[in-house]
Amino acid sequence: MSFQKLDQLGHKLEALEHALAILGADEATHMAVGGGEKRAEAMSTLAGMLHAQATAPEIGDWIAAAEAEPLNDEQQAAVRELRRQFTNLTCLPVEFVERQTTARMRSEQLWRDLRAKNDWAGFLPALEGWWRWCAKRRRCAPTRSASPPMTR
Repeated sequence: MSFQKLDQLGHKLEALEHALAILGADEATHMAVGGGEKRAEAMSTLAGMLHAQATAPEIGDWIAAAEAEPLNDEQQAAVRELRRQFTNLTCLPVEFVERQTTARMRSEQLWRDLRAKNDWAGFLPALEGWWRWCAKRRRCAPTRSASPPMTR
């Protein structure tokens, strides 16, 4: 029963991840000049919502219950991966995820502008700021994989 709850949650989180991916692709390829700040705000809010749902306290209980259920090998592997991801995600507060998303979006937007001007020195402070965000996240979640959170 708990594995089924986790599977249903996975579908919901996957839909939010898909929406973020669409917004990100559109922002990078089609968005009108001047819309970057609002897009960063929207993506930050959505990333925070995704993170809040992926780290809800009851998920830990569902994982623990699913670990005790009679599952096949594939389901057991999925539960182990969910446990790893949940552990890594719960060390990051929603506010951190939102601020990190905003910083990433602003850096990418600045990069597109400064790259065309060949202004590497102008981009360096943003790059250094982004690396600081990455370091903060790595200190919290050392086993974080490249896969998105809670994917199935």
